[in-house]
Amino acid sequence: MIFGRAATAARRTFRSLRVRNYRLYMTGQVISMIGTWMQSVAQAWLVLKLGQSGTALGKRKDAVSGDHHSSRVPSPAPPPVFRPDI
Repeated sequence: MIFGRAATAARRTFRSLRVRNYRLYMTGQVISMIGTWMQSVAQAWLVLKLGQSGTALGKRKDAVSGDHHSSRVPSPAPPPVFRPDI
């Protein structure tokens, strides 16, 4: 019985892959993520080889991850309030 439910859940989970355009989109996203990962690993390896220190590698990591936090600038304005009645 449990295998029947698992098979049904698996069919529902991957139902979107029946659509050709979605398969093309997801394939492109997977290839893009693999390329991004390869670039990140290669860059870290290059910094480690050229810098000969873990400190340079840590600075590289901080520089790369710093761009994700640049939009978190404090603001004097209050945050928006969610109003479900509107």
